[in-house]
Amino acid sequence: MNTHSLATRRVMKTVARRSAVEPLPVRLSDGSTPVVVALPEDTLGSVATRVNGFGGEANVFVAFPEKLTLIDFRVSKHEGETIEQLAQSTTSMAMYVDYLYLNPSRPSTITVDIGTDAIAPSVMNISYAF
Repeated sequence: MNTHSLATRRVMKTVARRSAVEPLPVRLSDGSTPVVVALPEDTLGSVATRVNGFGGEANVFVAFPEKLTLIDFRVSKHEGETIEQLAQSTTSMAMYVDYLYLNPSRPSTITVDIGTDAIAPSVMNISYAF
């Protein structure tokens, strides 16, 4: 089984055990809670593309070997505005998580190559189940 499949299994076990106690932060208007699993070496651009496929909002779990990190990830279009670029779309998710922990009080805005801006206002570690 490849690394991404193993990470997905870890995340889904965690979500199944956690959902009743503490719901995931992103819930769509239809009641669903989309989940995207990312590895630390995945890029922000690839993750934003996957989140965009869910309609622009998802619970992104970054699966580190020793922990899972949950990001409330939202993609939105900002046409004609000047956006402060805080990260590149080629930035790894590991680097992005480190950045979010260093700047916990402000939302992070990035420009990605799919023509949108991704906003990730919160990040947290959660325990995962085996």
